[in-house]
Amino acid sequence: MRLHRSVTVEKPLDTVFGYLSDFTTTTQCDPGTVKTVRTSGDGGFGTEYLNTSAFAGRDDGQDTPR
Repeated sequence: MRLHRSVTVEKPLDTVFGYLSDFTTTTQCDPGTVKTVRTSGDGGFGTEYLNTSAFAGRDDGQDTPR
């Protein structure tokens, strides 16, 4: 299966790239994301995030220390 989605926005390319590159913005564009926190790095290559998502009303528990 392939899924393709296109979105046209009237913003400069560098603004759009910056927004999409900042994974902490996922709560604004992904309805399944509950919370995303940068845990290390500056947002560039190698940066790590902790993402909490909900599916079918259930939290995936990724923000719970283990």
